[in-house]
Amino acid sequence: MNVVVTKDEAEVAAPALGEPMDLMTALQLVMKKSLAHDGLVRGLHEAAKAIEQQIDWQLHI
Repeated sequence: MNVVVTKDEAEVAAPALGEPMDLMTALQLVMKKSLAHDGLVRGLHEAAKAIEQQIDWQLHI
């Protein structure tokens, strides 16, 4: 019997709401969440697109 263990959203630590976040912290958070949901390629694409468009990096949950 094969058992597949995936990351749960609870395992991905997120900063408190309203806490300032720098670019690297935001990117790390996005990558961890996307890995948990098998969407790393899409997450990286969206992050690159946002950087190119110079969107203000704020986390809204």
